[in-house]
Amino acid sequence: EPSSIIRNGPWKLIHYYEDGHDELYNLESDPGEQNDVIAENQLLAATLRQRLDAWLIEVDAKFPVPDSAYDPDKEKARLHQLKHELMPKLEVSHAAYLHPDWQPNEDWWGSQVVID
Repeated sequence: EPSSIIRNGPWKLIHYYEDGHDELYNLESDPGEQNDVIAENQLLAATLRQRLDAWLIEVDAKFPVPDSAYDPDKEKARLHQLKHELMPKLEVSHAAYLHPDWQPNEDWWGSQVVID
């Protein structure tokens, strides 16, 4: 996702351009960024967001523009396909590499020929 990030001490603010939301994390207590604490720290988040916006303007940052061809339903369908069709196939083929009798074949581990 397109985003801009600012850090200040233990704090990390992430601004997401696709839907405009912000997330705030305290990296000291949550280094894995699992708990968005923006609701409890709205003043801090607003200050960090102002600093982020000012810096982006100062450095003449390029901002992402909405994709008029983007279709959230198509994205959802593609993610479903990846999770429920592609990944299971890859798991089966990758598990075969662990079999004691497995040997790479002539096309180097099942690589597909690409014609440029």
